Amino acid sequence: MSTIEHARASHPAPARTESAAATSAVAAPPRPACAGCDATAAAEARRARTWPTGIVAALAWAALGAVTRVWPNRVVGFTDWAYTDTFGIAAWAIAVLL
Repeated sequence: MSTIEHARASHPAPARTESAAATSAVAAPPRPACAGCDATAAAEARRARTWPTGIVAALAWAALGAVTRVWPNRVVGFTDWAYTDTFGIAAWAIAVLL
């Protein structure tokens, strides 16, 4: 038996009257009938909210990009890395994508 068949079998739909059919188009949709449906609704509500950790990560990448772009590109022994500006732009791009 599938999950939907199980949910339908355990919670039969109430009989509808004409007045209920007329108001159902205006009224809010009925609440889910099973605990699995409640969990799905809760998961969808969590996805709809802003992800605070993602915002912090985006700010961190933006700060890294700003520091990298402002920091002078100095030669330090054999570790001359001439891509400081490119890395700063890439960090800003990652911040925008997040």
